Amino acid sequence: MSVTGASFLFGRLRVRTRGWLLKGAALFVIALGIATAWQGIRYYLVMQRLLGRSSSACDDLPQDAGGRKTYHSG
Repeated sequence: MSVTGASFLFGRLRVRTRGWLLKGAALFVIALGIATAWQGIRYYLVMQRLLGRSSSACDDLPQDAGGRKTYHSG
């Protein structure tokens, strides 16, 4: 459908119909956001299982003589 055809079609819609279309589009965007968040949670859980559920990302850092984590090589 061309842009002109779409403009003509949507120009002919009643105000109530356009309102329903906008609400439908808003709900669709919200559903996409929820699905994306759910994918992120699933990814995080898979990575936790693969990494052995380490308690901290800093567990592998070297320690100095006092047992403190060192964040630089100096």
